[in-house]
Amino acid sequence: MSKLMVLSVVLASVFSAAAAFSQDLSVQVSPSPALRGTPIQLDIQNRGTGPVYFPDSCIIRAVTAGSPGGRIVWAPEVCADVVIPLDEGGALSATWSAQTFDGSYATPGDYWLHVEVIEGGILKTKSYAARVVGSSLSQPELIQFSNSGIDQSVALGLLAPDHRGGVYAVAASLSMDEGMPLSIGHLALDADPVFELSFPDPHPSFFQGFQGSISETGEALAISVLVPADPRLAGITVYLQSLAVPQSMELSRARLSNVVSMQL
Repeated sequence: MSKLMVLSVVLASVFSAAAAFSQDLSVQVSPSPALRGTPIQLDIQNRGTGPVYFPDSCIIRAVTAGSPGGRIVWAPEVCADVVIPLDEGGALSATWSAQTFDGSYATPGDYWLHVEVIEGGILKTKSYAARVVGSSLSQPELIQFSNSGIDQSVALGLLAPDHRGGVYAVAASLSMDEGMPLSIGHLALDADPVFELSFPDPHPSFFQGFQGSISETGEALAISVLVPADPRLAGITVYLQSLAVPQSMELSRARLSNVVSMQL
């Protein structure tokens, strides 16, 4: 076996191990982006080896604007004092109405939905990013074009009409609990091993077209994720987000896309 093949096998093992053992809860966010006034749903699946518990009846405990630690724009008024179990392999859904405290719909922007869960007797807060948009596409939009699963090539595309002729980069992660503050906004993705495999030097065994040029029509359509043929990955959710930079290379005009929740 050549050194390159050995390296590819090792990296595939790293990808699979990082994904398989760091994500007991697989959570998909939909729709994202969501038109203003559209409810946003979390579909939650327990991939762990035992039950997890939600401390009361309110699965979504708060919604913040701009970053995980941003201003709270919504929180439930009353939660029943009853523990909600989610058995191994079980699934449930929770929905934010996209309304704020005063009853108005959340304005266009990025929001984080926070979930409290008890895993192994420890109370943890997990956060999931969603984007609310207006009627027109003013921010870059990352889109998943094909179904995802193990041992598949998953096609994605970036629509960035305000960044025609510019450049882009895509990154991946397994969580969005903290992300990274940037001068142009808050990157939703956490810096975990999968992020490090995808950025700044995306490994071609998994991530193809993760950096490149935006066409004069404002598109980048040759983006794909090559999912290893490892059954441990089944049910994992990988989160992807992109950055679009204009042709002028003015970083102050660079913009972050929505997050795509890609369940394997």
